[in-house]
Amino acid sequence: VFYDHFHKLKGSGLTYGCSEVSDVSASVELACHLQHPKWPEAVEIGLEILKRVYFARLQQLEQVYDLGADPQYRK
Repeated sequence: VFYDHFHKLKGSGLTYGCSEVSDVSASVELACHLQHPKWPEAVEIGLEILKRVYFARLQQLEQVYDLGADPQYRK
């Protein structure tokens, strides 16, 4: 179920020009697909990062959220 939802988010992010959503979703999608032992943690972290992306985009619609500066994304 999580794989399917993050797969859809990955495509939607690209469709709507929000590459950060696609990048985060692709990472979580892969963890779910491979059934990585820490996939539940990846889902939680991914959702938290997506919230931060959302709020950053609300404040400045044209500014891209810097995933490289997010310590949780590097996990």
